[in-house]
Formats: sequence, structure tokens, C-alpha cells
Amino acid sequence: MTFLDQCVCCGGKSYTPLYRSLISCRDCGHTWFPQIPETPDLERIYEESYFHGEEYLDYGMERNGLERNFRQRLKVLLELHPAGGKLFEVGCSYGYFLNLAAKHFDVSGCDISEHAVERALGLLGPVVTRGDYLQLATQRQAVDVVCLWDTLEHLPQPDLVVAHAARHLKCGGTLALSTGDMGSFCARVRGSTWRLIHPPSHLHYFTRHSLSRLLIRCGFRIRLVRRPWFWRSAQAVAYRLLCTKHRNMMKSLYFVLQKHGCLNFCFPFNLGDLMEIYACKP
Repeated sequence: MTFLDQCVCCGGKSYTPLYRSLISCRDCGHTWFPQIPETPDLERIYEESYFHGEEYLDYGMERNGLERNFRQRLKVLLELHPAGGKLFEVGCSYGYFLNLAAKHFDVSGCDISEHAVERALGLLGPVVTRGDYLQLATQRQAVDVVCLWDTLEHLPQPDLVVAHAARHLKCGGTLALSTGDMGSFCARVRGSTWRLIHPPSHLHYFTRHSLSRLLIRCGFRIRLVRRPWFWRSAQAVAYRLLCTKHRNMMKSLYFVLQKHGCLNFCFPFNLGDLMEIYACKP
């Protein structure tokens, strides 16, 4: 385990302790979990259990909601790149976004999770590679778009990945990413109980300001910032609310709702604590 004592967004080394073992940069407000796991420990976090019962009730079951979110993002990318081109996704998971994007782009991607890559290979074939983006040979070919959907917060050193994406992109290419906003009203009110704080799977907690600092440091120009509605499976949300606290009465309610098909739908919500940023390589 490595102790990270330097801000990845502004390079500052002055920080203050926060709750739940987090620290916060005094210069730009970026917050992070400084005890960075080594690669083998990081890979163990994203084994099959992460997608079935830990972070997600069942990632495959959430496909419908996830694809609704991905279609919104793909629409933005097509407005920026109407002619398509080459697209690479870092942290592609089961490959659901790449599968949709393949209708318009020449796609490829990577993930460190063996389980996720096995599922993506079954859906897409050999365009997906297991491994660290910084070390893969596939990034030698310049691309038009690099995507990090809900990935940046998981990375031990997101500054190196953003800088690498800048080299990977063609001039005029787009870096598209989504992550939580710790500077949002919801996150500030919730504090240590904010729903996105769960190290060590989430290591970094950006604000719009701190993430902008990182992108500008790496040579990007921000084109668009969105706070979109986000679709989730009602069954997954109900499971998290009713079952993860281990209350027998609430668990019983969950199983009754599930049995009668009351949770077989997706719904959108927007707490204002998620952000999408599309940045251009000049």
C-alpha cells in the first residue's frame, strides 16, 4: 500500500484530514483516500462479487438502466464527432457502452477486472483487453474519443491516466468522463454519509473546480459540463435501501415487492451530485 500525499489535480502538498480517513487539498479542494492499494489488491476489489452483491446487486440486471444513461452520453459524443472515428473506453466493465457505440465508432476498451472483461469479450469479442490502460499496447494508435464513465474516482493516479489520454487522442479529440461532484449541495449536506464515499473502491472525490484544474494541467480545454438525470434499477435501489442494513422487517418487504413484480422497472433521478465533462485536445 502506498501513501499518496500529493494532490493529483493541482500538485499541491498541503492538505487537511477529513472524515473516514480522507484528506482534502487546501489549494484546490480535491479529496482523496491516501492509502492507495497495490495492483493485486486493487484487482481483488473488482472480482465477481463486486458486480454481484457488493457495489451492485446484479450488474447484468441493471443493463437496461445503464444503457439509458449510455445512450444520453453517446448522443453528446455524436454531436461532437458526427463522422464517428475511433473510440477507446477505460474501465469498460461488461462492455455495454462500447456495444452501443459500435454502431457509430470503431471501438475498443480495457478493464482490470478479469470477471468484467470475460463478460465484455462475450458481448463484443477481442476489442476488449484486460489490463492497465497506462501499460497497454492498444493505446499506441491515436483515437478520436477516450471515455472514462464512472471510472476516474477508482483510479490510484487519475492524473497519469488523464495525461496519458491526452497523448492517446488525436488533435481535436475528446476526453469524455463522468464522476461524482463532492462540491455539490447534496455531497456537502450529506458529508461523511454521502452515497459515493466508499474507499477503497472510490479513491478520489472531485469537485468541478478540482477536476477542471486537472484537465487544464493536462492540456485539455473544457467544452461541456452536464449534470444529467441518471437511470437506476428499482430492484437494485430497493435492495440497497431495505436489505443492506440487515433489518429483517425491511428485508421481508423487499422480497414481497420483488415477488410481486413491483420492482421491475427503471427510474431517473438527479441529486445534482454527478457530473459529465467533455474536454477537447486542442
